[in-house]
Amino acid sequence: DFVRNKKAVSKDEQIQILDMMDVMDMQHSGKEMNFTLDLARQYGIDLDEIDVCRMLLAMRYNGFGSGIYLHFAMFNHDVNGNSIKFQPEINNEESKQKQGSKGYGCYSEVRTTKFVKRGESLTLDYLIPREQSYAMKRRHLWDQHRFDIGSLNSLPDLNLREMYLVNGQCPPSSRDNVDRDADTYHVESALKELEEQHNEIKITWSLLARLKDEGEDALKLFEHSKAMGEATFELLTATQNKLINPNHILLIQCCRLYLDCAEIALEMGVRFASHFSSTSFGPIGGNLIMANFVTTCHKLLSLQIKYLGNEHPDVARSYHDLAGMINAMITQCPDSLYGCGIEEYSVFGKCQRIEAKYSSEFRRIDALYPKDVENKIEEYRSSI
Repeated sequence: DFVRNKKAVSKDEQIQILDMMDVMDMQHSGKEMNFTLDLARQYGIDLDEIDVCRMLLAMRYNGFGSGIYLHFAMFNHDVNGNSIKFQPEINNEESKQKQGSKGYGCYSEVRTTKFVKRGESLTLDYLIPREQSYAMKRRHLWDQHRFDIGSLNSLPDLNLREMYLVNGQCPPSSRDNVDRDADTYHVESALKELEEQHNEIKITWSLLARLKDEGEDALKLFEHSKAMGEATFELLTATQNKLINPNHILLIQCCRLYLDCAEIALEMGVRFASHFSSTSFGPIGGNLIMANFVTTCHKLLSLQIKYLGNEHPDVARSYHDLAGMINAMITQCPDSLYGCGIEEYSVFGKCQRIEAKYSSEFRRIDALYPKDVENKIEEYRSSI
């Protein structure tokens, strides 16, 4: 109505609706728009460009991975959200077959990650990844959703605010611009570049593993994956030193990326150990990667609990990863585990007890997130 009838609008309506409609029009005009309008006419649907831009804007502001939902659209953003959304996942042929017949894996879910009092709002962190510098969060939320979260000083949770500090200070931020000279910007740029390289390695390795390729290309990829892990581990150390904050939010991203790199390198190492005249990968680099994995995951776990609490699925994953690696090192290279510099892992008995504790915590938290939306929908359909 604002656009068609040229009604007077408030400043917020101008910013959040009219300006963004112009952006949608610029981004999706031309062939894409004409194709959409032609398709609508074929099915007898009366649409014009304003209608299409309005739908695109609704998807931009309120869409989930599997569509737009009436009640999900009411979730507001919070830097310290109390809920998490699960995107639809199709991981195997059985799931794909179920998707075709029953809609399996087609739905988004939202579950709380903390205790929520009656009457308290349910909130989400709109950004992916959620672990971004405050300046980047503020800029992205303004750019994508057209609301301003204000400066870091306005964040009421002092424990959370601490995780964004640089050298003990609240770094400046702006809704309109990103400071490309900021230390956090340099770290996030490096993370983005390394994540892109990791994704390329992951895709290539997935293909080569299926083909059971152990030729020169596969060995080069293995060396690349080890170098990636080393670079990411160095970035983790450099980030902590540069930001002078052992609990900075970006360290979570650094830790998680290193663990992902290490997992692929270890998987490749098991496959290719014979090419290096060794019966196992451990003595030729695997033991060091495993030890770094344990120390990094231990650091990640403490950061996640501080940031997310002890009931979050990301915390469950870290408990699971850490328990699994401790178990593997007890079997394969116990001395490397005992010598990693963490008191809880310094002797066999302590390692056994902490592994059991971590495994138990994983099962406890995992049970809080059953991901049973398909079953609930089937039950609802059967009842009507």
